[in-house]
Amino acid sequence: MKPRPPSFVLVAISTSITIFVWIAFEIYRVLTSTPTVDVPQEILEPISAQLDTKALDRINSSFYLTDEEIDQFSPSLVATPSPTVTIEPPSVNIATEESQIQITPTPTESF
Repeated sequence: MKPRPPSFVLVAISTSITIFVWIAFEIYRVLTSTPTVDVPQEILEPISAQLDTKALDRINSSFYLTDEEIDQFSPSLVATPSPTVTIEPPSVNIATEESQIQITPTPTESF
């Protein structure tokens, strides 16, 4: 007689088979199903084939520049400098028994 495998081995094998079958079924379902698309009714309405003459008149009455006028216009590409703020730290007095030293740090960076 052949010895039987332990019960946890049978449970592990059947669980693994179930997981693989489940994954395969989900992949098949995702690949074969078509998603539902909700399109608003205003997009589904037909487009009018008539030209909007008011819009065409607005285009004709627009402001146009000639090439000479365009050449005269030169935009300023120089950036305006932003104001700089300098922060000066307070001076520090260090008193010792022999002498009094005053330290005033100099700022290295302005913001």
